[in-house]
Amino acid sequence: MSKFPDLEPRRYLIAIGSSQCPKMEGYAKLTQVEEDVQQVVALFQEQGYTRVLADQIALDETSQTIKQAVGSWFTSSERRPSDHVIIYYGGHGDDGGRFKHHYLLTLESTEQRITSTAIKTKEFVESFFGGGKEHAPQNILLILDTCYAGAGARQRVVS
Repeated sequence: MSKFPDLEPRRYLIAIGSSQCPKMEGYAKLTQVEEDVQQVVALFQEQGYTRVLADQIALDETSQTIKQAVGSWFTSSERRPSDHVIIYYGGHGDDGGRFKHHYLLTLESTEQRITSTAIKTKEFVESFFGGGKEHAPQNILLILDTCYAGAGARQRVVS
């Protein structure tokens, strides 16, 4: 153990699953999402990660709830640069063709109101760094288990 306990890395996992977006035409329910989330949680808990936000982000949660919970967690003064954070998102993704950006689709997503009913992947990533450089985690891994995840990765924030 380090003589500087505040520098000891803490390991966190945020696991999010969105198995359906019934208001979007052409997107079938993804029956494996719940099991995928459970397997990811088990895998990373074995590696010493603590799952957070499970009490705030249920399976098939709304985009606003997800954005609010994740944004608040990352901007908390309890975060430290030495924290290791993994964010897993399993569900439907849009390739950006129809909407110009990659989106993570949620239960209430609609084509007519995509910007307010889905999560723009680029903005989601930006929310990880909203807490200020003095305490924002510097070790973040985002796992997108969605269609067109590569499109979301290409729209990432580079700093």
